[in-house]
Amino acid sequence: VFGKKPIFERLDQLFYIYGKDLFEKKILEKIFDAFSFSDAFTYANNSYTDDRDDFFSYEEKEMLKSYKDDADTYCTGKTLQVIERDLTIEDKTYSAAFVMAEQYIAELFDALQNKYPEKDIYIVCTFNGISFRTRKDGIDVSLIAKRIGGGGHVQASGAPVTKDIKI
Repeated sequence: VFGKKPIFERLDQLFYIYGKDLFEKKILEKIFDAFSFSDAFTYANNSYTDDRDDFFSYEEKEMLKSYKDDADTYCTGKTLQVIERDLTIEDKTYSAAFVMAEQYIAELFDALQNKYPEKDIYIVCTFNGISFRTRKDGIDVSLIAKRIGGGGHVQASGAPVTKDIKI
């Protein structure tokens, strides 16, 4: 579980585990103590990794290991439910992997990209939105999201789910 993952990924997972109020109470002070303001640029660029033994408590490391085990189990099951389709947008056809999910969305995208590396676009639909990812150059998934009322970045975007979505 621990090694050289950017520390912000672990902090995001703890935010999910603790919830906003408890995260603020338990973690924010540690963040301010561990990182000076001059470290902010380095931190933002993922140079701090989760192998810093002085940052996470034993309890937090155990919770994160459990989170990873749960996410791995969930994502393994979800990758077996993938619908593979070609998606044509403005006369261009892309291969896509689509799945419905309720949780572990970031981890699920990683699992989809690892299991289906040949796909151009990965799509995860939740109860309140649809998210798009790609790792391929020359594909702008934000254009897909914009067509259905959303937005985002070139390689990661999303949109709210409405009754009548047409891409």
